[in-house]
Amino acid sequence: MTYEIDCLKDGIFSKSTLKPLISVFNYDQEKKKIQLLVSAGEWFTVSGLRRTGKTTLVRSTVATINDIQTIYVDMWGAEEHREIDIFLERLRLGIKQLAVASKIKSILRKVEGITFLGIVKVELKLKGELTITEALESLAKKKKVVLIIDEAQIALRSRRVAEFLASLHDKLSPNRSVIMAGSLISMKKIISTNKAMPLYGRIGDELILNPLNVDSAREFLLKGFEECNISVTDDIIDIGVSVFGGFAGWLNWYGRRVVLELLQNRKIIPFKIVELVESEARGQIYDEIARTLRDRKNIRLYLKILNRIANSEFITVSEAAKLINRDESTAVFYLSQLSEIGLIKKEERYYTIADPMIKRIARNPDFEKEVKIRI
Repeated sequence: MTYEIDCLKDGIFSKSTLKPLISVFNYDQEKKKIQLLVSAGEWFTVSGLRRTGKTTLVRSTVATINDIQTIYVDMWGAEEHREIDIFLERLRLGIKQLAVASKIKSILRKVEGITFLGIVKVELKLKGELTITEALESLAKKKKVVLIIDEAQIALRSRRVAEFLASLHDKLSPNRSVIMAGSLISMKKIISTNKAMPLYGRIGDELILNPLNVDSAREFLLKGFEECNISVTDDIIDIGVSVFGGFAGWLNWYGRRVVLELLQNRKIIPFKIVELVESEARGQIYDEIARTLRDRKNIRLYLKILNRIANSEFITVSEAAKLINRDESTAVFYLSQLSEIGLIKKEERYYTIADPMIKRIARNPDFEKEVKIRI
């Protein structure tokens, strides 16, 4: 059998978040809705747990729309209290890349001489914000601009980011569409908070992505292997779906690892592949949880709850209160916070861990220690 290695470059099992739309599995209605909203110049949000495919869906769909310019800003890892500076700096770099690609020298000159990082005086930062706005206005006059803000909930920890975006909305709509993608239950709920209130009423629709169901998860793997010209046994599919559930990100890692093993003429042992994926993902998950909890008080209590759920499958409010030695109202606070950031989910009267890989790794006896050394 001749395997198609190109499937790892731009197929379902590609690592890229920007790929041909045909290789973005499922979500046909969401693709059409994104195309419609962007074409209409709408501002909207895309929410869902990490690794449900938000970034790939948004970037790949927007790339199919004719006669637009796209700027992608990823806010992952931005430090607390520096959100506005980091957002503006990454936005500046996105504008610069677009100006270089489009050979627009006037805009390139505008954004090359400014910075938002390091020690910068307030008046210079304000001047820089004005320059960014002018650059976006110039771009929007030539062609519709689409700004994709990934992990937008991090940017919106800063009221100044919300004020900046609200100002842009009023100046540039409908020649500029903004898509805010966030790894949490609902981005629109964030926009109703005090810090993000300046955007209230300016954001329209919200798309919410859920993990794939069992049948769709099976189809995801089967189509990925088909792209690679690979026939696999049922146990490879069954074990992949049972371990990784409907999380497209993990199914991607699993399918990709199977293909790489076959390309090296190795025998496929599904549980060995699972162990490989888990070992590769462990550090990333520790880092993600550390970043998510870094600026919260009593981090140990959050980690204690996660570890207990991982080992017992679920926890009730009363059990959580007993575990952390707090009253039930305080336990509800901690559980709600973990729910909002997508680490756990509420099922009727109890809470579970949504992501099967987080559940596996949170069972590790060194879980708390590994997360804390990254904070």
